Amino acid sequence: MGNVSEDRVASISRSDLPVMRELTVSNHLLGDRKALDVAWERDGYWFFRDVLDKNAVTRFRSVYIELLAEHGVVTADDPYARYTGASLETFPFRMEPLVARQPWKPFVAEKPVHDFFTYLLGDEPFWVPTVEYRAVPPADDHNRSPFDF
Repeated sequence: MGNVSEDRVASISRSDLPVMRELTVSNHLLGDRKALDVAWERDGYWFFRDVLDKNAVTRFRSVYIELLAEHGVVTADDPYARYTGASLETFPFRMEPLVARQPWKPFVAEKPVHDFFTYLLGDEPFWVPTVEYRAVPPADDHNRSPFDF
């Protein structure tokens, strides 16, 4: 976006935003390299649902939830991780404590996760350590832009 002023960002309404369509799910293309290549050229991405090992995802999620619970913004045993209403004054929105824990490393090293990406890519995956975690509190203003610049 370049150098867009905060005033300009605040003035953007939903009607100013491009219409975002649902992502095209590519699950049915798994196992068909030619079809995956065509989808990549057409869409510029692959989007899969429910292909990663659920236990690995649960373990990864638990690290995230643990940090949120430490800050009191969720209750550790709430399966929906609903916001508790706790003050966000000192909450680390850039998630520095999570970055320091590097939970992505054990996640991508899990055999089912590693195997999926090896299969998808047709080669050993190489992980670029550019990870950004985010936490966004519930929005009171539903007219606010869904895009976070």
